[in-house]
Amino acid sequence: MALPAAALQDGTPTVGGRDPAAAAYTGLVTAGVGDLLFSHALRHISPATAVTLALTETVAAFVLAVAVLAEPAPGRSGRASEVRPRR
Repeated sequence: MALPAAALQDGTPTVGGRDPAAAAYTGLVTAGVGDLLFSHALRHISPATAVTLALTETVAAFVLAVAVLAEPAPGRSGRASEVRPRR
């Protein structure tokens, strides 16, 4: 879904020499190993703990993005605060 949006905004994306390797690393190592460890850990914990961990994962990712990567929090960047709900 991101490629059509990128093509509409900036034209057709170009793929350089190291881009496929970076995409493969991201998919296989960072996401794949993490999901593999998470699914392995699910066998050893209770269902209530598994649900708590799954719900906490999103909050932890948000907090780390704001604190470590200096991502703007919604409502503080100017753009997100301008969005008004429909009536």
